[in-house]
Amino acid sequence: MEQANTICYEEMKLFIMQASYKIEVDMLNQQILVLQQKEPQSKAGAKELQG
Repeated sequence: MEQANTICYEEMKLFIMQASYKIEVDMLNQQILVLQQKEPQSKAGAKELQG
């Protein structure tokens, strides 16, 4: 029973890490969009940053 709890906890940790990572990525993408709207000429640079 204790082992199952440990596995569940590890899965929860992974899930939380993935969720917070996704939120950060979404925020960065939002900032890139805002910057692109302010400076149309910087679109190429932003695309390079995204990979």
